[in-house]
Amino acid sequence: MPSVGYGLLSQQHPDSEQLLYRAAWQVSKVDTIPTGMVRIDLPPTTYAIFTHRGWVDQLDHTVNYAYSTWLTQSGRRHASGPDLEIFGPGYDPQSSESIVEYAIPMS
Repeated sequence: MPSVGYGLLSQQHPDSEQLLYRAAWQVSKVDTIPTGMVRIDLPPTTYAIFTHRGWVDQLDHTVNYAYSTWLTQSGRRHASGPDLEIFGPGYDPQSSESIVEYAIPMS
């Protein structure tokens, strides 16, 4: 399903601050996974979604707000599972008006 790309971010190890980044695409059928790729299943989860408008190299500003301001004031907690970067139809790497959504799994 080529219209949306994802970045999955998770801790490399439970006691590590290093992140593992995986680029991903949603597929319509599990038997259509291209050779050389692996299947990652995400369980149904509630996400807090933040919209980033601007250059993708400044996405960390949105992520910092989500974690240091919104999450600390929301009364919610990060759930198990990766954070998602969602590169939908509004994403344009050549535009300062580009849109990327950042999703944090919530419990």
